[in-house]
Amino acid sequence: LRQECNPILPHEIQKYGKIGKKMIQYIKNPKKGWIGIAGPQIWIPKQILVAGIPRSRDENNYQVICMINPEIISYSDITDIQEEWCLSLPGTLWLVKRPIGIKVRYQDTQGRKIAREIIWFWARVVQHEIDHIHGILFIDKLYKTSIAP
Repeated sequence: LRQECNPILPHEIQKYGKIGKKMIQYIKNPKKGWIGIAGPQIWIPKQILVAGIPRSRDENNYQVICMINPEIISYSDITDIQEEWCLSLPGTLWLVKRPIGIKVRYQDTQGRKIAREIIWFWARVVQHEIDHIHGILFIDKLYKTSIAP
């Protein structure tokens, strides 16, 4: 989980696109109750993740998509502190401060290049999963407060 993942090369898109589609089906399983997973969490040291992303402003209307070689190209200036948990650290729940919006560039399972803006909870999920492909765990970003004596 602490390993920086390698990018998926153009000649590997088809292979990892198929893996991404399987990851999507795994996340969509209602018995799991998960919203995202990254390659290193399933022993694939490549830059691939799946995450729930809204289709519209209705946050209950979402789809699960695969992102290959995702890169955050801009962050909101506004941040928010929320609880996060992770499949890799079950039973652990901590406060993490993150930007409330991001613009991300990635390839889909067909290798098409996509850029999109994502906000609120969904931006948090994507940031969390992108951290995984860079060997970063959410516990590395815990929000700490100081209490004056």
